[in-house]
Amino acid sequence: RTHHENFDGSGYPHGIPGDKQHIFTRIIRVADAFDAATSHRVYAAAKSEARTLWEMTCGPTRGCYDPVITKILLNRIRPVPVGAKLQLSDGTTAVVVRQSRRDPFRPHVVIAFDDQGERRTPEELGGIIQLDQHTDLKIVAFNGEDLGYLHGATVTAEPAASDPDEAFSLAYP
Repeated sequence: RTHHENFDGSGYPHGIPGDKQHIFTRIIRVADAFDAATSHRVYAAAKSEARTLWEMTCGPTRGCYDPVITKILLNRIRPVPVGAKLQLSDGTTAVVVRQSRRDPFRPHVVIAFDDQGERRTPEELGGIIQLDQHTDLKIVAFNGEDLGYLHGATVTAEPAASDPDEAFSLAYP
């Protein structure tokens, strides 16, 4: 009944702020919104997981969701998974080799393709580039989707948590 209550108190039916909501309400709010956004509907196309996670954590709807619960979701469903092929702002194509604990939208990558899109040999591969430490290098596209909205997006490593949520944050870092 209360799964449309927003963490910032702007939801319905009662406009209950997050610190007064039951933990299950906050969990279902996040899960329901993620499912709705990533599912095809008659009235709306599905959004990518990357877009949905960005909107929920950094974008226009971030105030609607408990930051600890969204952090847990973000640690379980990564916006760009290991093995993903990314287009970078310098024109290179990279492959995600490791997730960043600091910022899930800026993983660690290896430039795995040359300028013509051909795979580099193992000898030609450079080292791992930690995008979370290279602010000059940005993800431009993934799976054909323009990820320009990620530019300037930051996710704090440890969101502020209320007491019940702290247990979740510790259990699911």
